[in-house]
This record gives sequence, structure tokens and C-alpha cells, in this order.
Amino acid sequence: MARRALAVVCVVAALTLLQAVAQNKPEVNPPYDVRAHYTKYEYNIPMRDGVKLFTSIYVPKDSSTPYPFLMNRTPYSVAPYGVDNYRTSIGPSESFEKSGYIFAYQDVRGRYMSEGTFQEMRPHIDNKTSKNDVDDSTDTYDTIEWLLKNVPNNNGRVGIRGDLVPRFLYFREHHRFASSAEGGVAAGSDDEPVHGRRRVSHCRCSALPRRDR
Repeated sequence: MARRALAVVCVVAALTLLQAVAQNKPEVNPPYDVRAHYTKYEYNIPMRDGVKLFTSIYVPKDSSTPYPFLMNRTPYSVAPYGVDNYRTSIGPSESFEKSGYIFAYQDVRGRYMSEGTFQEMRPHIDNKTSKNDVDDSTDTYDTIEWLLKNVPNNNGRVGIRGDLVPRFLYFREHHRFASSAEGGVAAGSDDEPVHGRRRVSHCRCSALPRRDR
């Protein structure tokens, strides 16, 4: 009888403990719903030599204010493809998604859905003499020019970001943009959105091209 009573007490104590733990468990916020806040578009953007580069663009549904672009050019695919297929997350972190950017993802020349021939670590052409003299800097420049002219409700600013190979491309591309940038370089950390120009450590390098170039 004593054993049965002890067992009942233990069960009641265990249930009470579990209930207390459940009540004290912190609430987990649901993941950010990209589809609910952004509209996805897909474009084949023409470069100066006629090659078209596939680009996915996520535009905030709230059109009450203009937004800057945050662009990622990558050889690693901008999947999922199709305007009805959304990424589960966009940007470096959720704070960027909530802050409000027009996110642009582009397959670099010759990769996945983009036309042309892919060349790893394509050499930079310092002196370009014709429209056929193309490299990563010209592809980025032509893409930015197209975005500013064709995607509505932008504020004329474009940041570029990336890791590993993409980061190598962007540091090199910044050399192309530096002489034509308004105020030089903008930088933002993974979790700190930057709409203007600010210097922070551990950053993604970004160029702000002038709208008249």
C-alpha cells in the first residue's frame, strides 16, 4: 500500500513539474513569411554584349516608401526558380527582411539560368574598347543600370553582397564603381541593415552607383 501511495505521489509530482516547465517555456516567434511581405519577379537582364542574365527580384508589398536594392550575384544558383516559388528567407538575416530592401539575386554569366560562358575568376579588363569586352564589373554595372531604370519604387541606391567567390567578385567590382559612387562605400554587417552610408566591422562591401551613369 505504501509503495502504491509513493508511486502516485511521484506521478503527480512529475506531472506538476512538466506542467510548470511547459508554462515557463518561452514563446517561439513564427518564421518570417517572405511570401506575405514580398512579391517575386524574374527577369532576363540584357548585358552590353547581348547576353542575358537571369535575375530573381523580391519587392516589398508595402509601396508607401522607396527602397534600396540589395543584390547578390552568385555562381551557386538563385533557386528556387519560378515566380510562385519563394525562398524561405532572403537577405543576410531576418532584420534585413523586416527593414525593407528590394532583394535581387542573379545567376552570373554562364551559370544555371543565365546565358553566356562561365569562367571562374574571370580576368578583369582594365581598358575596354568594345561592347564585347565584358567581365564581372561590366555585368554588375549593366545589371544595376537596368534595375534602377526598370524596377519601380527604388530609391536609387544599390548594395552588393556575397561570400567566398561572390565576395571576391564584389571587391573587384567595387574598383569599377568607386570612381562613380556618390559618397563612396556603404557597408553593413550580417544583422545590421544599412540604408545610407556607414562604416562597420565584419561587413559586406557595397557600392552606391550614381544614377546618371
